[in-house]
Amino acid sequence: MVTIFDVKKAFNESLKKFTGIEVASKQVDENFDTPVFFTEMEIISSSALNKTFQENNVRLRAIYFPKIEKDQADMLKMIARLEECYRLNFYVKDRVLNVKEIEYDIDEENGYLIFTFKLSYLIAYEKEKYDFMENVEINNK
Repeated sequence: MVTIFDVKKAFNESLKKFTGIEVASKQVDENFDTPVFFTEMEIISSSALNKTFQENNVRLRAIYFPKIEKDQADMLKMIARLEECYRLNFYVKDRVLNVKEIEYDIDEENGYLIFTFKLSYLIAYEKEKYDFMENVEINNK
């Protein structure tokens, strides 16, 4: 079963693996080494479809600060790299999830890139197990 935590962890690990760039904690104030990624996950919806299946829709966001402040060329190269990594599939544990709606934006004033995509996936829960009745005794009076 894939949890929300698993999705966020896989995102952070894949960013580091594909780019070689550290993923920092959001608690970092203004003094951080670049290049660096910060990540966010937004749960768009989570709903039970029935007793067995639940559908989760999430948005994953990577915020990239290049080594040289406001380096537009580096940010454009990073967009191409991230699109290549996430354009079709996203791997979480033993699952392959379909990537939807890739978006990106370069904040020229503050000098960072925002790369976003959505995922939709199902979680299957095991059916409840019951003990079968072995003997039934009926007392008719």
